[in-house]
Amino acid sequence: MKPKYAKRPPMLVMRGLVNDKLEIRERQAVEAFAGGWATTEHYQTLADMQGVMLLAGTTDASRKWARDYAHDVIGPVLCKVRDRYRRTQKMSVTTGEREALRGFVTRYREFWLRQPLELYEAACVALQEHYDKMGEAA
Repeated sequence: MKPKYAKRPPMLVMRGLVNDKLEIRERQAVEAFAGGWATTEHYQTLADMQGVMLLAGTTDASRKWARDYAHDVIGPVLCKVRDRYRRTQKMSVTTGEREALRGFVTRYREFWLRQPLELYEAACVALQEHYDKMGEAA
């Protein structure tokens, strides 16, 4: 019997098929900050990306760099953006934060091109479960 994942194309193929749509959405989230028209939806796109990369990075020692990057590099940037929004009610980034987020979109894409589709799906489910628990606690 063939494994369940053998019936589906790898992430490289799946990401390649829809990459234009995904990457435009991801890059648009960053460019919305650069252009001064960012909304909480743009922030949430980046936070979701960070969350799934963070979760995926905890699954294997070979992916630990992704966890470290999502936690140590992107996490502080998103926290600063969030804190600034709470103070000013405006979504904005500094030049350094903008460049870090632009780099994140590229690294995120490159990371997922090399991972199994099942890992992406599992990370998305785990992130949604986390959000659901946060909603219940509120």
